[in-house]
Amino acid sequence: MGRNPLLKVYVSGYGENPMKYPHHRFFCPQADPLYPSVPPGFVASGPNSGTLDPWAYAGSKTGRPAAQTCYVDHVESFMTNSVTISLNAALAWVTYYLDGSDPRPSNTPTNPVTTIPTIPGVVEDINNDGTVNMHDVVIIAKAFGTVPGDKIFDKRCDLTNDNGINMADVMILALKFGFVYSV
Repeated sequence: MGRNPLLKVYVSGYGENPMKYPHHRFFCPQADPLYPSVPPGFVASGPNSGTLDPWAYAGSKTGRPAAQTCYVDHVESFMTNSVTISLNAALAWVTYYLDGSDPRPSNTPTNPVTTIPTIPGVVEDINNDGTVNMHDVVIIAKAFGTVPGDKIFDKRCDLTNDNGINMADVMILALKFGFVYSV
């Protein structure tokens, strides 16, 4: 969010110096004033010192800028200013995690909640909803780095039973990610 050598925010519409001209087919008023500007919340790829993108080198006197300064906010800079689904999906997940909200609908008469019993051997389904999915990832991420006695320690997330929520637990969950079971 702007804490880098260029003081640049690689997310559009945020901070004092946000990205404005991504390499994008639709949001590019720099290429044609009739095109719309990029809306807030898009993330660009950022600095790339290994690029062959001539736009990223344009301002350099040595021909190759330093690693964290090899970036230009220009519609033609395809290697440093691209807007991709993989980058924006990561931003969406982090935003969801930091927000702490649950996108699932609440219990209503038209949407009753049914309790799914825990099936032995599917400890990775932390919230017991019948699927090892992003809800389980978010639960484990919130408890990551905690040990018993910490306020947010969640025993359900200690998949290795080593009294700590760490990468070993995340890897166990990852091996069953997408696993669906029926009762």
